[in-house]
Amino acid sequence: MVHFGDSVAEAKLTWLQLVGLPFDRRKISEAYVTDLGSSGDPFDILLVSGGDQVRIRRFLRINKPLLNGKLKIALMPSSKPRDRALLLSAGFDDVFDLKMNTLEARMRACAMSERMGASTPMRVRDVA
Repeated sequence: MVHFGDSVAEAKLTWLQLVGLPFDRRKISEAYVTDLGSSGDPFDILLVSGGDQVRIRRFLRINKPLLNGKLKIALMPSSKPRDRALLLSAGFDDVFDLKMNTLEARMRACAMSERMGASTPMRVRDVA
């Protein structure tokens, strides 16, 4: 997960833990763009978190060559349909909102992961 500084970052992390998506956290700033491959660990899902959809779209555009074959999900604190549509048209596979039910988010991520042939399939636990 990469995120741009925002006031609800901790709430997003808590929400992601409830969803059950495994993630490593990396911060992004205007002056520095992290090397997405620097950890040496392969990843199948990229979560981009922030409240500014313009900056999120720019990040995706800049890193597009590195993200072929990766599941790309934007995580917004609260979003309007127009914001979600812009992010989807920019190339994100889905947009999660903190208001989304965590079970729904988990099921969406698992389904997309399976369709993309993730190297480590996600498992859904605690489904009632």
